[in-house]
Amino acid sequence: MKEAQKLPEGTEKDNKIKGAMFMRRILESNSIVCMSMSAGKSMPYNFAMGFVHLANGHLIKGIKCFCTKIKVPALPKEKEEKR
Repeated sequence: MKEAQKLPEGTEKDNKIKGAMFMRRILESNSIVCMSMSAGKSMPYNFAMGFVHLANGHLIKGIKCFCTKIKVPALPKEKEEKR
């Protein structure tokens, strides 16, 4: 949002501000676990659970989640690209 406000007036500035506001609403209204489920390989479920455990003060459980490897299934688009 700060970077968008520095831009000169125009459609690019308006689009960047709208995008920043959209992201802020999504991040405020969704849980980290829910976001990890829609992120695919970029944010695996075990990382989300690790962050949740760390935020709740469970250091050992959090570190264990980060060290646990979970096989993430390929999305339909990824399967088509491999062919």
